[in-house]
Amino acid sequence: MCRQPPNMAAFIARYSHLNEEKMLNMIWVGLLAVEVLMVLGVVIRAVVRRLSRKPGPAVLWVRGEPHVRLP
Repeated sequence: MCRQPPNMAAFIARYSHLNEEKMLNMIWVGLLAVEVLMVLGVVIRAVVRRLSRKPGPAVLWVRGEPHVRLP
């Protein structure tokens, strides 16, 4: 006679339609989504920082030497 392993507590009653593999896949996809959101946040912050930087004085190079052109 083959005995079946006991059910995990999380998979009785309310969660009987989910098995362990589906639950682990949902956790994995959730963690992956959080990581993607973190990367997007860093990229957006870098773009905003670059676009909001105040421009410095224009530098004109004459005969290999920098000359600052005042606005």
